[in-house]
Amino acid sequence: MVKHTGITFECAIPMDSSNYIPINKRPPITAQVVIGTPGTINKWMSTKQLGASNVKILVFDEADHMLAEDGFKDDSLRIMKDIQGMSSHCQILLFCAHLVMVIKERIFEFGECLGQTIIFVRTRNSVSTLHRSLVELGYVVTTIQGALNQAYRYKIFKEFKDGLTQVLVSTDLLARGFDQQQVNLVINYDLPVKHDNRMEPGCEVYLHRIGRVGHFGREGAVFNLLCGDADQMFQLCC
Repeated sequence: MVKHTGITFECAIPMDSSNYIPINKRPPITAQVVIGTPGTINKWMSTKQLGASNVKILVFDEADHMLAEDGFKDDSLRIMKDIQGMSSHCQILLFCAHLVMVIKERIFEFGECLGQTIIFVRTRNSVSTLHRSLVELGYVVTTIQGALNQAYRYKIFKEFKDGLTQVLVSTDLLARGFDQQQVNLVINYDLPVKHDNRMEPGCEVYLHRIGRVGHFGREGAVFNLLCGDADQMFQLCC
């Protein structure tokens, strides 16, 4: 990617004594992508060698370990706090194989300030199935999909726009052209696929879906539920 795009990068990893350069003797980091361990990145930031004001995306791979008490929790949380303080529009991505408690806690912290939520599924049958499951679990959820008549769809639209409902399960009917200021969470229950080849991800539709959050200067989040081949499809979308 670096070869063909010209993107610059820097590796922030501990050095052995043979090639160690003191932090205060290093030039400021100007690379577009910085990859490294939380401890080293935190040191670079604390000595002002790595600025936080222009960070657009902060990624934690193996986030369950990065945020664990016996892992890199202190450094990771410090990095999050410093970057969010300097760059309010920074997007934070947490990747992990299992939804462990430490990740759930981060989600719940965000959930305390949730507005409205759109859950995207792939088919009309999935709309009905997911709606039924959520209602059985005690959630208040409304649904919308293309088979509904125009009058009923308008009713659902209006209730959601007026803030009378908080969670809306939808097909890709809402992926384009639906702007609602209070929506700050999108959940991709199913990743989109191309209509003519269901083995290929619908990258354009994916971008339209996640574009339903973050309007009017507000922050938002996107959760992608992945299993099986969906993981590979997600990587192709990104």
